[in-house]
Amino acid sequence: MYSTVQKLKNFAEITYMNTKYSEDQAAEVIRKEAEKLINLEFRTVRGASPTLRTEIFLYSGKMFNCSEKFEPEAKQFLSFAVAENPTLFDGWLELGLCVAKQNDITFAVECFERSIKIARSPKGLANLAVALRLKASLSKDDFVQQSLREKAFSLLNEAIQSDKSLGLAHLTLGTHYFSEFFTSYQSKKNLLDEACSSYEQALKCDDQKRNPELHMNYATTLRYCEQFFKSIVHLKEACRLDPRNMLNSKEKLDNLLLYLEKLNDMIHRQGRLKTKRIESFAEALKNELCPTNASIMKVIGTVTHEEIVPLTIGCVLPTGKCCIVTVYNCSTDFGFIIGDTLTISLPEWKMYENIKMCRVNSPSQLLRNGQSVAANAIAHATLKIEQS
Repeated sequence: MYSTVQKLKNFAEITYMNTKYSEDQAAEVIRKEAEKLINLEFRTVRGASPTLRTEIFLYSGKMFNCSEKFEPEAKQFLSFAVAENPTLFDGWLELGLCVAKQNDITFAVECFERSIKIARSPKGLANLAVALRLKASLSKDDFVQQSLREKAFSLLNEAIQSDKSLGLAHLTLGTHYFSEFFTSYQSKKNLLDEACSSYEQALKCDDQKRNPELHMNYATTLRYCEQFFKSIVHLKEACRLDPRNMLNSKEKLDNLLLYLEKLNDMIHRQGRLKTKRIESFAEALKNELCPTNASIMKVIGTVTHEEIVPLTIGCVLPTGKCCIVTVYNCSTDFGFIIGDTLTISLPEWKMYENIKMCRVNSPSQLLRNGQSVAANAIAHATLKIEQS
């Protein structure tokens, strides 16, 4: 029976990747295949022993649950299975996965809790953590949100200790770290490293290699780290694994490529300013006082893009060379005009291709024309990421 379910899961994956079907059509093809296999495997439950009847209900439910969409038949069979045998931890786990597709998160949490109460399986722990994080995202109470996320974090660590090959746990842990980075007002850079490390571990696990959400979430983290090449690689893989573009992966990739094109244009065309003006800016900077551990520059233009974060500007240095500055945690009203003088304390420099880039984590690191920026210029970024 187990091998039949695995074959159906493989069939479902291939079917969903086939773009000749719509999402609904793919679900219908999988449902019919499940019906066919169930009829072949289990001709009747009449006369079957209670143990065999429970097994038939369980595996019938699992087969219908191979669809990415909620299938009422899956819920019905799985409900029969746990009613026949309430100690069936695998049945409660599968029922939780089923009703989660129905967006019944409260019942999903209850099912996963019943499952791990019977047996603390790594899959049960990881799926309960996923459901608790979803429940936290739906709550408006900060204390409840934090409590649920802390419980989820503990469950994920327990799951990984029990089974390091469980990709779902690594994926969800990566999302936890990335979320916590934003919760900490982006002050704890080590959380970004932890997120990337968890996503890398998830990619090594068989259960997540072909998950477009993993590649999308990792690409989002990498873009925030300004590791653009790697971000593009994972966005392309997300596009391949998301042929119907359900995650808007194509738009995300196109937006990033356009953004990088604009960065190149800003540098190579010097903000489309005349050479004499660029030279005058550079000359003026040589007469400016620049504190130790700071960099000084003048604004030559703004790079517009689809993402709210970061504010991206082109600047010229005293050497006459142009660079890109990205400013995070700033309000939408905050900006610069051409010719503004910026002094950046503790600048973080890196190279992207042949472009020199400076990351500024907060406007509080800046002086604009010798003056500190107003307090209302600071607005901490929020996070939107695929929940897993």
